[in-house]
Amino acid sequence: MRFFLIFIYLFFSHSNAQIELDIILPVNYSIHKNKKDVGKNNEIAVDSVVSNIDSTLYKNLKNFTFFDNKRLLKKYSFHTFGYSDNKSIQQWIVPIRVYFDPLIDKSIVSNFKRFIIPFSSIENLDISVVDDINKANYYFKVFDKEISAFTHEDLKDFSLEEKKTLTFSLMTYNLNVKSNNQIYSCIFKISSKELENPLFLSKLKKGFYLSLNRFYSSSLAENYSILNKNTEYVEEVSDYDLAMLKIHYHYIFKTPVYLNQFEILEKKYHSIK
Repeated sequence: MRFFLIFIYLFFSHSNAQIELDIILPVNYSIHKNKKDVGKNNEIAVDSVVSNIDSTLYKNLKNFTFFDNKRLLKKYSFHTFGYSDNKSIQQWIVPIRVYFDPLIDKSIVSNFKRFIIPFSSIENLDISVVDDINKANYYFKVFDKEISAFTHEDLKDFSLEEKKTLTFSLMTYNLNVKSNNQIYSCIFKISSKELENPLFLSKLKKGFYLSLNRFYSSSLAENYSILNKNTEYVEEVSDYDLAMLKIHYHYIFKTPVYLNQFEILEKKYHSIK
């Protein structure tokens, strides 16, 4: 039952509705870091022929060398799609500019800045912390009330100690997502009493990482990975976590890509090697 509740939360954690962050970067503010785009007017094929794949994607498919690593690819597929055929890849299409609520201790902010340094190795992903909310599109905001991704009934299934380690027991986030599942802003809501939790910084790091694609956690992820649901303390992003992001942001899709389409791309890659 607990796994079911966590899984359901992760699936529905985003929101396409208007969020509370009014100041966001323009949607057309894009990353220019070896970005490879798919044409806007084409859809990823859903049949085995892959006849409708955009020519730009087809041309670059030979560079999808991560398809050669079956073990890593299997892990990525679960973390991204879970058990659902209806969940598609979600990618940030703008630089992520993070702003922290002044109520969050400066030591937390400094630690977070060190935490995101390795993310600079990820193509098509640009993350930094800003001091001006007018330049932000990712807002860690503190609320003087209880905020949770779970209902009170859901939380009854967890002990007090489990709630302390459960990432979203007193936090949640809402993504602003375009119709083609491209992310351009986020508000990360935090209950004020969570600031006193010794695990707050670790939970903040985990929540932020998961919001880069609404990743699913799993006990099968490598030890100490953010994506391992048994990981409580997070000091830095692991090589495993970075590998997942490198696959995820290798190519920026302009149309939704679901599990069956992703598998078709893999087959096509092997056929043209």
